[in-house]
Amino acid sequence: MTRLKPLRPRLRMIMSGELDRTRLDRLREALGLARKGRLTDREDEHFGYRDVSENQDRSLSLDLWRVSDAEWSLRISAAADVDLSDAEITRWQSVIAAAADANGLEISSVKVFPPPSRDNYETMWRNENWLRTAHWDLPARTLDELWWVIGIEPSASEVERRDKLAAFMTNPVWQPAPAELRQEAEAFVRRVTESEGGEQ
Repeated sequence: MTRLKPLRPRLRMIMSGELDRTRLDRLREALGLARKGRLTDREDEHFGYRDVSENQDRSLSLDLWRVSDAEWSLRISAAADVDLSDAEITRWQSVIAAAADANGLEISSVKVFPPPSRDNYETMWRNENWLRTAHWDLPARTLDELWWVIGIEPSASEVERRDKLAAFMTNPVWQPAPAELRQEAEAFVRRVTESEGGEQ
């Protein structure tokens, strides 16, 4: 299984203005974001995501977050070993600003985060397994959210999902997963396994 790399923010742009469903969909379409979240659910914060890495290895991500009813955040996050140039960051600022303007939003804040130093990157990798068992920092609280995180395509069969999920559950990163997510995942693996056995 490909090991998931931790991502760090490199660019964050705060947009002011309210979005109804139509404008939210248009904004996501303009940025190529997969749909996520429900406007009517006050606990939903993550409203779109897109893997923008060259190799589609989830080392560079564009995500849309709801800060409040009238404030939204678009964030580019990268793995520590991804060289995101100033020119690329500037390009993303232009792309995001154009999409925001087309949907009635104003850019109210722009923050560019410096890349981690190579020394810090090496230290991070050395400590990675320990850090992964210390806290759950993946953007998934339900099984539906976890599928994208571990690279499951929407068209995947239940058996394919079961196999990849079971492999992921042996990874140290799974140890601090929320109890409800663990129960949901274990129940899914058990149900698909029992169903597969009954068909033989």
